[in-house]
This record gives sequence, structure tokens and C-alpha cells, in this order.
Amino acid sequence: MSSSDPRRLFHLQQTCIAKGSCEIRCLMDNCQWMDYVVPAFVEPYLEKRAFWPLVEASCEAVNALIKDYKGGRWVASQECFATMGWYHVQVDLRDALEKFGCGSQKDWNMVGQRIIPCLMGTQPENPRAYHQVGGIFVHLARDRVRERCLTSRQKDGLLGDINQEIGGEICKAE
Repeated sequence: MSSSDPRRLFHLQQTCIAKGSCEIRCLMDNCQWMDYVVPAFVEPYLEKRAFWPLVEASCEAVNALIKDYKGGRWVASQECFATMGWYHVQVDLRDALEKFGCGSQKDWNMVGQRIIPCLMGTQPENPRAYHQVGGIFVHLARDRVRERCLTSRQKDGLLGDINQEIGGEICKAE
């Protein structure tokens, strides 16, 4: 993805979080949860399913509209990053969690700890306050989705953390 592509920041951020989360999965209460949730979370974006084509078209439209103004590319990239991130959490993450389980609190927190370091790595030129505030909003959105997942699964008589058939602490050797 070129440096002028407004989707670039989102793509870099999500790649960093997914890679980092998979690297620590064998330290989790249930590493098999990650084996199912990560693909279910990222495939809709990678395969451009559901509303992803519209979300990305919106990014392109905003970029085309303001890119030639001073700071326009930065604004377009930030807007796209926020829009794509919001959609990804509210739709893709929610769907993956409701299908495979909401994760234990420990596992959920371990994945969440990847957010700010990845944000700092993908946008090192932004001030630390930007990373901290961004992290607060992402954590609030994630936690809200997880709370809804737990409520929904409980209402359906399912375990909150993980589906029974994929439970266990076994990690596949890689």
C-alpha cells in the first residue's frame, strides 16, 4: 500500500495488532480462541465483505476531496483510520466474538495491550497524547463490544469466554 493511500494507517495498525496478538497467544488462558477469532476478525476486511467496499470508498472520496489542501492528506488518513477502525470493531470484532466466544478477561486484556504500542509504531510522528487518547477510544469501543458479546452469549445459554468445542489451553506448535 502506498504512503499516500488513506487506508494505509488502518492496514498497518491492524497488521501489527493481529501479528502481536498471535505471537502471545500461547501465554493466554485459551490460545485456541485466537486461532479462531483472529481469522474471523480479519477476513471480512481482507476479503472486502459486507460494507467494506463502501467504507473504503468513503475513504477514497474524502481523500480526493481534501488531499490537495495543506494538511489534507493527513486529515484524510486520520479520518479513514478512525472510520475503518470503528467499523472493524463494531461489526467484524463483534461478529467474531459472538461466533467463537468473547475471550477470558486475561486474554482480552493481553490483546488490548497491543493497541497503543502498535499505534505508536504506525504513527510515531504524532504526539504521545494522540496515542493515549486514541487508545482510550479504542479500548472503550472494544470493551463495549465485549460486554455486548457476553450478554448475548449468556442470553443464548453459551459460555462467555469461548465455545466449548474449541476450548482448552493447547497451542499448535509453529
